[in-house]
Amino acid sequence: MLTLTLLSPCSAAINNFDRELTGYPDAGGPLIYTGANNAKIRLTPVDAVLVNVAADANGDDFYEYAITVPWGSLRDEYVNENDPVANAGTDAAITLGQTAQLDGGLSTDADYNLIDFSWLVIDQPAGSNAGLMGGNSINPLLTPDSAGNYTIELTVNDGWFTNTDTVVITVNP
Repeated sequence: MLTLTLLSPCSAAINNFDRELTGYPDAGGPLIYTGANNAKIRLTPVDAVLVNVAADANGDDFYEYAITVPWGSLRDEYVNENDPVANAGTDAAITLGQTAQLDGGLSTDADYNLIDFSWLVIDQPAGSNAGLMGGNSINPLLTPDSAGNYTIELTVNDGWFTNTDTVVITVNP
């Protein structure tokens, strides 16, 4: 018996579904969970982050509820087995006066959980007061105020586990 909890307006329609796998997320789905009185929940992957959830609460093959949510909004005992993987992007060089856009877009979670981003400047040239704009986004901006190396750490969290990676931005005079 699978208890699938959807943290959204559809949650009232989803309870104690037997696991009947009729697809797989990597193959494009859909996954269909069936329960008492032929009630169904259909999960159709949109991409690696989002899933369309449709619920047929009374088993009449009419899906009364539908919503698109992050995979991480679905919670069951199977979705928290793997650490996310932080990927802070590749080291880069810019010229003083330029802005560096960081890229955490290759960070992943094998369980399809939504991941949170947190960037932090952990090393910078002496006397620098540079910070990040959008430090909790996928693509924050670094506006350096001195020449030298800036080491920025990305921490990703999937609700259960965290992982970190760093990137170095070299600022030339």
